[in-house]
Amino acid sequence: MAWTFAQQNPMAKHRDPIQGEFFSTESISSVADSVVRESIQNSMDAKFRDEAPNVRVEFSIVTISKSQADRLFADLWPHLKACDPRFVQLRDTKKVTCLLVEDYGTTGLRGDPHEMYEADEAQDHYPPNEFYYFVRAEGRSSKTGGDRGSWGIGKYTYTMVSQIHSVLAYTVRGPRCGPGGKGPL
Repeated sequence: MAWTFAQQNPMAKHRDPIQGEFFSTESISSVADSVVRESIQNSMDAKFRDEAPNVRVEFSIVTISKSQADRLFADLWPHLKACDPRFVQLRDTKKVTCLLVEDYGTTGLRGDPHEMYEADEAQDHYPPNEFYYFVRAEGRSSKTGGDRGSWGIGKYTYTMVSQIHSVLAYTVRGPRCGPGGKGPL
């Protein structure tokens, strides 16, 4: 696995995202509640409408060895250190604990992974590019009024529980996933 990073443009705005503040209200008793609620909500919205009678969501805490973590994160550590020197402590841990969220009976993140911009809303794009909205967009969603959570911020609950504020996404898309093809991504 190789990490690639966009070069920072000196004219880019300095950003301090506040999406996590949407999940810090008194109505949400813990970060775990937020992750579970958002995960289930997104999985239910992505339910196969015709084929799967149920959606199943599984949450697991898994521990991986330092050698497994190094295969995933070796190239990432210098960038994390540049963001916050305290991340160096995490680099040297013997084991890494991860939250694994899996869902079954869903469409997966449909859409073209090469699409860099939101599709023109005037065109009829079905299925919507959920991959784009999950991976590239902030504060935007393909969901409409009938769906739960159309602000495009629920995914930030995952970064809230990550010590390195990172998420690895793996999706398996069905045969009718539209542009971008089917299968694992």
